[in-house]
Amino acid sequence: MSLYFDKALSVNPYYSTALYNKGAALSKLGIYNESIAYFDKVLAIQPTNALALAGKKLDLAAFSKTKLIAKPSESSIKRVWLLPPEPYNSTILSHKHIY
Repeated sequence: MSLYFDKALSVNPYYSTALYNKGAALSKLGIYNESIAYFDKVLAIQPTNALALAGKKLDLAAFSKTKLIAKPSESSIKRVWLLPPEPYNSTILSHKHIY
């Protein structure tokens, strides 16, 4: 699929439709850092392109979530060990709500 976009972009590297479609394809594959780069290229050509703006916004959110899930920070690891005293930590660990 990406081969067609690359072929179109080799003919015209400023073809915004091909740039957007490649970014959207990369986004569906979960390759957010590259899809964001392609949406940026579209926005450099067409700053008001609503599809590229929306795609970039969604992918920035997804990319930040995958970074947080994939590699927890040192402070988030420490927070796991700093649970409140009983009976509150058993409530937290069992996912029950306190009302």
